[in-house]
Amino acid sequence: MAQSRRNLSGVWVVMWLLASSIAVGLIGCGRNADPWAGMQGKRVAVSFAPLYCFTKAVAGDDCAVLPVLTTDGPHDYDYRPKDVIPLRNADLFLINGLELDTFAEGAKRGARNDRLEVVRLAEVAIPPEQLISVDVQKKKVEGEHVHGSKDPHVWLGPPEAILMVRKIVEELRRLDPEHVEGYQKRGDAYVKRLQELQAYGRKQLEGKKHRGFITFHDSLRYFARAFDLEVVGVIEPHPNVEPDPVKIARLAKEAKERQVRAVATEPQYNSGPAKKLLEQMRR
Repeated sequence: MAQSRRNLSGVWVVMWLLASSIAVGLIGCGRNADPWAGMQGKRVAVSFAPLYCFTKAVAGDDCAVLPVLTTDGPHDYDYRPKDVIPLRNADLFLINGLELDTFAEGAKRGARNDRLEVVRLAEVAIPPEQLISVDVQKKKVEGEHVHGSKDPHVWLGPPEAILMVRKIVEELRRLDPEHVEGYQKRGDAYVKRLQELQAYGRKQLEGKKHRGFITFHDSLRYFARAFDLEVVGVIEPHPNVEPDPVKIARLAKEAKERQVRAVATEPQYNSGPAKKLLEQMRR
């Protein structure tokens, strides 16, 4: 048991670092009548937290950045009219695309900001051949959550995140030519951090025999590809819909057969199903 825990350390370090890299910077984004009040420069809205992190890292203090979603993720978001407020006076709206943040178009219409341009980063920054295909029919038959024919969770793979950051640099340079040097410098620095993160993770995982893991929901395939890991199974086929005992038992059986050493959870969701799975895996 002690040896297997040591074998897991590299996986957990990589997962923790990547999770940290997409969660920084959300403090201080409270709502008020004018969320842009006191902010200087061009105004860039983004759909959700990871894109905020990328964009803010590139923007620095040269332009203002606000997320539309501050406490919800795109999977379990319920549209609220007040959430269009940042878009009313925004100059640019950066979203993921690939049928993930589908609320964005409705939010734009609700904002009644005719000059607002929407950029779907995942669709314009990442070559189609680099996107992971999804067997839509199979997922529907198995009752799983489906976004579209391509996996939209691109920001969780460092190579894809790098392309998104470079596109953000391009968009900010175009929007605000006065600060092109700053955007480029900060973007290059952030890309370097992502490259170092991937190199560190791959180094930590060198020589690991058991490279399979189970995810909470089907979101870590780009992450797995970047670190030469394998997603063996998914706990929740739909976000916020807990699996039945039969699925948990089936996952536990497969995990033991495949000698799975890690289960990836998500802090915003109930960890109960993952704990039940781990209990059965240890029997």
